[in-house]
Amino acid sequence: MKSDVKLQVVIVSQDVKIFDQISSILDSSNYKLVSYVDCHTLVRQSAVFGKNWGIVLIDHFFGQISSLGFVKQLKLNYPRLPVIVMSLDETSQNLVLDLNLNDVSSILKPLDLDHLKLQMDSILNGEPKDCKDVTLKKKSTLAEGGRPIG
Repeated sequence: MKSDVKLQVVIVSQDVKIFDQISSILDSSNYKLVSYVDCHTLVRQSAVFGKNWGIVLIDHFFGQISSLGFVKQLKLNYPRLPVIVMSLDETSQNLVLDLNLNDVSSILKPLDLDHLKLQMDSILNGEPKDCKDVTLKKKSTLAEGGRPIG
């Protein structure tokens, strides 16, 4: 990490397992995990805490409600904030990519924790990244022994 300040990793999901499993791959001495269970709370809290966030991981759907409108709103206020949308299928994933927003990517569920950790470390350490790269890794990494979750 570049500084002694812990970067906040925000997870927006109604699935408690997601929070637990993502927390298992991050070094707690460098990252502080914050969890919200819905998009409305995320947007409200972003007004107060958004400047402290290092990355947001958000479920694509909450029941029948898509999170993409909330992602757009979040990116208006914090255009440089990286966001990874967790999608259930490739059609949903393509909708995320069609937004064509900087630093917004998508990853398929079940999540490949090894690849997600590499992607998040790259983003949080300020290394150059191709955000769309995270979308295409699931099948090849699982074939190489990646750990799926979700």
